[in-house]
Amino acid sequence: MNKVEQRRVVLLTLDRGAVPATSIHLYCEACKINYHHNYKVDRGQRTYYEGVPVVLQIGEHHFAEVQLINAWINLMVLAWVSATNCARWYNVSIAMRRGHHDTPWQFKLGVTSDQVYDGFTILSLLEDCARRQTVLQVSHTGDEKVRFAQAVFDRNERLREGGLGYHYHSCTKCTRRNNDNTTTKVVVIDGVTLGHPCCGVHNCTLPLKSNRHRYCPKHLEEGEDTYCCVVGCRALAVGSTRSCLIPSHITAVKERLEMGKARFYLKSQLEKSKAVQIISSLPRLADDDENDHDEHADVSDVEIDTESSDPTGKGAPKIRVQAGRTRTHNQQLFVAPCGLVIARDTFYGAEAVGSVVKMIEKVYKNPDTCPNHIFFDNNCILSKMVKGKRKFFDDIGLTVDVFHFGSKHKVTDLYCQTKCNPAHFEELQILDDNGVNQGWYFNSSVAEQTNAWIGGYLAICREMRVDRFNFFLDEMILRRNAMILDKLHKAGANPFMYVPT
Repeated sequence: MNKVEQRRVVLLTLDRGAVPATSIHLYCEACKINYHHNYKVDRGQRTYYEGVPVVLQIGEHHFAEVQLINAWINLMVLAWVSATNCARWYNVSIAMRRGHHDTPWQFKLGVTSDQVYDGFTILSLLEDCARRQTVLQVSHTGDEKVRFAQAVFDRNERLREGGLGYHYHSCTKCTRRNNDNTTTKVVVIDGVTLGHPCCGVHNCTLPLKSNRHRYCPKHLEEGEDTYCCVVGCRALAVGSTRSCLIPSHITAVKERLEMGKARFYLKSQLEKSKAVQIISSLPRLADDDENDHDEHADVSDVEIDTESSDPTGKGAPKIRVQAGRTRTHNQQLFVAPCGLVIARDTFYGAEAVGSVVKMIEKVYKNPDTCPNHIFFDNNCILSKMVKGKRKFFDDIGLTVDVFHFGSKHKVTDLYCQTKCNPAHFEELQILDDNGVNQGWYFNSSVAEQTNAWIGGYLAICREMRVDRFNFFLDEMILRRNAMILDKLHKAGANPFMYVPT
């Protein structure tokens, strides 16, 4: 090494608060490589060292203990805490009380929400690389906010294609060994209303260039934003009215735009949210330096889907207006009865049964991982669609979960009662010596319980762009899965990854 440089930095710790520190990096003039604390830089390429370090650089002049970053992530997993409130929690509870806040130092002895989120992103990527026995490589130049964008995108694509890594999981809560030495493996499928802004063209999966846009670049170029906002109307909008010249369309669009600015609409949205977590527990001040990754939307740009009745009262069809942004429809989850999330995907237009069929076949494309039984609240329709028509489903039981079967499915539906009734499948029941049902072996309501947890992230991630949205939710699920696995071990449920025969 030919050159050694040191500079002042801030070390964020869990037990000592924010501490003034010095960072040293080395430079080799022969090979032109800079060696920093977590990575080396060679010809504009940043390569992180193998493994997960004890201290991680999360800003130009800020380092954080990995145990502190894990504490922030645990707050996100367990209590739906946003990056903003993680930063405020640290600055108020730890940095100011235990640190050296009175020490003269050229850098802020605290943390911002951007740094919290960068720590979350870098640590998650490093752990992912460690599991795959590879190293993280990103560009050393350019904006910090886009430096890890490609690595985030690559992980998202890998998890969508290969799953979350629990296809071969088995435990006594989700896999039952029967008396004839066969096994019954079960998964529960359900959707939760949680999404991100997307293109206004139905089922278009191309990402928006900006969350302020209503259409993806492809459909913007095709002029979709020049049409009337009434759904199904292909007449050009006139000027800035966002409607065509049809009087009823003008009235409907005007009502929608006024509704978007009205106080009663905001109150109604708050009522719908009920227990949804707020992004920040404190008001956002003009001089706040946090730039949280939740990207708040203007009130005027909040998506509203309204219907207007025909003013003549002659029974004409209602006019549906979509003048704001469109959101993806739901997150579809595959959950084992033990609570582990096996797979997640975004449904754009609707929770269509055909889309669920395609997702099942994609998730379980390896026959060794396929469950013997699937619970889904719309299995009566799904079963009619696939039984006798798709060989994939020949040996899979398709029933409605116990709760929905008793509360939302008609007794008069003969097919549902005979083909999708969980009581017709002995392997799902706990029977006494006389063959009388004493309860259910599997927790078929586990997806509803998981939905209640993941739905808590609505306020945090509703304005995230698609890649950030997927990365965040996947990491939350992976962390929660790890916690559930630990709980299963302690409960004696014998979780393991089986080897296919």
